[in-house]
Amino acid sequence: MDGLYSVVKQYYPKADDTQAALLMEFLLHGLAEYSLISKKGVDAGGYNFSDILGGMLNIDFGNEEDSEEY
Repeated sequence: MDGLYSVVKQYYPKADDTQAALLMEFLLHGLAEYSLISKKGVDAGGYNFSDILGGMLNIDFGNEEDSEEY
């Protein structure tokens, strides 16, 4: 999310927090339209955005100990 915020602040430096949140969501939808990230609807009525390549390779950047199954 820091990357999205920095892009918004780069092009819209006078945007307050509410406007920045709207612009970040707009940026996510634009990236999804050009297939740079994936967008999936969720049951709660929102969207889940994710990295397409990371999803194909099933990359987990979290803690390796947490992802192990016993």
